[in-house]
Amino acid sequence: MNSSPSQIVAKYCTALKKNLSYHTELMSTVAGKRRQSIFESILVEQFVMSIAVQWESFLNDLILSYIHSDPEKFLEQLKDRVKQSVQDKFGLVVSKRTKFIAQKQASLNLINALIDPDGWNILRRA
Repeated sequence: MNSSPSQIVAKYCTALKKNLSYHTELMSTVAGKRRQSIFESILVEQFVMSIAVQWESFLNDLILSYIHSDPEKFLEQLKDRVKQSVQDKFGLVVSKRTKFIAQKQASLNLINALIDPDGWNILRRA
């Protein structure tokens, strides 16, 4: 995923349109069935869940793209978090003697590992 934010937005919009198209087609297949309302309810639940997953994946990809294209603000915040962590564990004296040096342009995998070290985000690699 080495895409610009505008490419990520375009991919997201395309995915939403496809998802809506599939949902509409599925809804038409249950029209007139004996248990139509139950089937429609299940299909709507699936559609909403699918949209929620797509949204989370979209946000993750967009954040990674912005950080990858201009990492300065993220690196500054990361530096502050590292210094605070060192200070909390080892005290102010050690924190003041600690130097944080980061690469200016990190890989997307490294950025993701720094943002989400526990792997809780949903990742979509396309």
